[in-house]
Amino acid sequence: MPEAIRAFVAAELPQPLRFALAVHLAGYRRLHPGLRWVAEANLHLTMKFLGNVEVDRVSEMVRATGRACQSHPPFEIRLRGWGIFPPRGAPRVLWLGVDSGLAELERLARDVDRQLAKRGIPAETRPPSPHLTVARWPREMSGGAGGAHLRPTGLPELDLDRFRLSSLAFMRSELRPGGPVYERLAEIPLGPGPHAGPGA
Repeated sequence: MPEAIRAFVAAELPQPLRFALAVHLAGYRRLHPGLRWVAEANLHLTMKFLGNVEVDRVSEMVRATGRACQSHPPFEIRLRGWGIFPPRGAPRVLWLGVDSGLAELERLARDVDRQLAKRGIPAETRPPSPHLTVARWPREMSGGAGGAHLRPTGLPELDLDRFRLSSLAFMRSELRPGGPVYERLAEIPLGPGPHAGPGA
């Protein structure tokens, strides 16, 4: 069987913004230590989860993502607004939404999904909903009758700077006992021009 990796396409946050967000989240982590908080290095906006991809098809997937990116110039994004998935019942994911740049991000996600679907990656069945996952409820906390009441408090609006999204990243995800480890395999610029392949 060919070697395969878990892969996804992400909009990465600039390191200064990741650091600023991690500083803000530090206080919330103390208030809700039972949640599994996403490590600073792993904070990103998932554009498309591909699942298992054969290694020898990675270049093809990167090129397909590049074709989607060509018609989208860089744009600005601001993270704002908390949300919980699912919105009712036992919570599983705490996320931060997108304020400025949401429409552009949704259009980009749809085009990425469309191009990858042409190459056999299952298309999304729901409209895109860009968000940044910051924490997850462990299974033992979210399940059961009391799970619906485990909703965090003390989460005021964050005053985060806008950032300019000028590229997407084709990522590898390796699941480890201490949590997932992500590796960027390719950076794919927005707008017309050459698009980088693996190893860039």
